[in-house]
Amino acid sequence: TLLIVLFFLIEIVMSGNRIFFAVYLLSFLTSCWVFERKKIIIAMLIVSPAIGLIFDAWASVRHDLTNVTQSTTSYVTDNSVRNRAMTVMIGVTEGTDVVLLMHMINDFGGKFDYLYGRTYGRLLTFFLPKSVYPHRPHDFATLAANLYEPGESTSLASTALGEAYANFGFVGIFWLPAMTWAAFRFTDHLARAGKSYSLASGVLFVMFIWVARGTFAESVILLGGAVLDRKSTRLNS
Repeated sequence: TLLIVLFFLIEIVMSGNRIFFAVYLLSFLTSCWVFERKKIIIAMLIVSPAIGLIFDAWASVRHDLTNVTQSTTSYVTDNSVRNRAMTVMIGVTEGTDVVLLMHMINDFGGKFDYLYGRTYGRLLTFFLPKSVYPHRPHDFATLAANLYEPGESTSLASTALGEAYANFGFVGIFWLPAMTWAAFRFTDHLARAGKSYSLASGVLFVMFIWVARGTFAESVILLGGAVLDRKSTRLNS
């Protein structure tokens, strides 16, 4: 556990991204619920406001780690923030993803053309190098950044509904029940398989949390890797 936490902290320092660590904490909290570790759950709930505040502060200082003192001072003394609690909650709950979703509903089909499944099609092309397929589509997070933050080296998320709408418009709403049905069927298969696919079960659980923010194709690729890892392990044994 200490090595896992260390890995995530290093990743936060190197990339500035907090979401992976947040997903891990949610997974850990759920595991404590399953195994009835009530003391750990209570402790995590008590410190959660402090974690949220630290995550929000990190978003303000991560752009320049060589001058953390000045960035922290600016964060604390910033008088332009009228409601600090609401600002922290927006940052912690990825509320900006919902804001971007609203923009996409307004823009796609008018300002921007629909993608017509282009980002979902990465499931069939992700393994092709640029030298073979130079026009391979970007993942949805990168594509959204190119549209709304052109010239910036970043990525933007807009929830699973944002990706569905950008691809298919209002028809994309029906994509979410279809994904839910497929998830139920696959979960039922894993439950009947017992411990044979324990890694895939863990990855699937985390993916259900991650897919609220992440992209569909990359999540499925991650799950497929877990399933293939189990099959290769069985063959080797």
